[in-house]
Amino acid sequence: MRKERVIGVLVLCVGILSCSESSVIGEDFIESTDYQITLNNSIPIEFTTVRFDSLITSQSDRLLIGGQNDTSFGDLNIETYFLLDLIESESTDNLQYDSITLTIPMDGYSLYLDDVTIRQTVVLEQLVGELEYLEDEAALYNYSDIEGATDVPGTILAEREFLWATDRIRDLEMRLPDLFGEDLFNRLENDDDIFSDQEEANEYLKGFRLYLKDPAFIVGLSRDSLKLTIHTTDISSTSLSNIDFDFFIGLQPQYSKFSHTNIPDALVVEELDDEIASDNLDDNAYIIGGLGYATKIDITGVRDLLLDGEEFILADAELKIRWFEHEQEKYPQTLTVSLINEDFADVTGGQTFTLNQVFDDEYGRDNYYLMDATQIVEFILNQPFGGEYYLLLTASDFNTSPTHVILGDRSSDSEINIYTIKN
Repeated sequence: MRKERVIGVLVLCVGILSCSESSVIGEDFIESTDYQITLNNSIPIEFTTVRFDSLITSQSDRLLIGGQNDTSFGDLNIETYFLLDLIESESTDNLQYDSITLTIPMDGYSLYLDDVTIRQTVVLEQLVGELEYLEDEAALYNYSDIEGATDVPGTILAEREFLWATDRIRDLEMRLPDLFGEDLFNRLENDDDIFSDQEEANEYLKGFRLYLKDPAFIVGLSRDSLKLTIHTTDISSTSLSNIDFDFFIGLQPQYSKFSHTNIPDALVVEELDDEIASDNLDDNAYIIGGLGYATKIDITGVRDLLLDGEEFILADAELKIRWFEHEQEKYPQTLTVSLINEDFADVTGGQTFTLNQVFDDEYGRDNYYLMDATQIVEFILNQPFGGEYYLLLTASDFNTSPTHVILGDRSSDSEINIYTIKN
């Protein structure tokens, strides 16, 4: 494997030597054909776990319900809150009310549901106070509470038990009370303002809370497909037909609300700027989506390549990060990497990089994430001395996917390998 890697570098280096001076570190082009390739794998990189104060969960296509008691991370519970767009202009002439249902569409995401068949109860509550976005913000966050709405119990409209399994994550349908449905249909028949003025609708509905009772897993819901349906029958002729009125979230307030309790002492972050060194987490660093934990890697040490004053060409660089699960399905296939400074500001204009999983197919033990880091290293080497640079690692859908990843630090042979060419 290493031999193949060096051959690849040699080919790349020949190409670089015939190119412009942009690939050269130093003032003079290396003219000699007598050069050597050097592997630098002792660059100091330091791992810490950081926690974001809050994450916006109201701007995602995914809503979440469920939870789990995890000894590694603490107790997690997630609920979905939403309002519905009630604007409707269709005629209700000759229609008779039948029933009202809520369709809960799954988006395929699940956590802690591996190889388990379990019964869980879904509960729908109507809020006693109106759900609304935070003042001056068209957003709600993972820990947001709306006074009088999300911080107090609502009125239970329905609860239903479903059978769940990894291969049985399908859309759910809950029938709601006819008292609620008939009142809504009567208002629709009488052209009530709630069907022409959304502010009136929100004041009438208040909002809804959807959650699992005593949850043992987490599932993702498709925000755009969640709907309330009034089912009616057209009685204008002898041939009866069904007419449905569907109401979706649309542009109305919605978000996933997280509750994180019984947090292990090692993961408690007292102040916003605090970081947890990998030494305090058994030489590990964590990524936990939804809760805001991310891995931060100090790579300022790559500038040590400049200390001896020798000219060189940067040929290639790779970042290799090990993890601690053998099963492929446990962790995401990719991690997202951003290059930031000491102020957590992105320094690449929003560009991100990708760590990809590499598996030991023979023994299943040598598994890691791998990324071409050449562009990142070159950027840092060309910056003035004095700045600090870090890699921030998150998972995809970081705000609304509570997938967790445990990464090993340098003691687990996580490293950055840099290949240079010198005379």
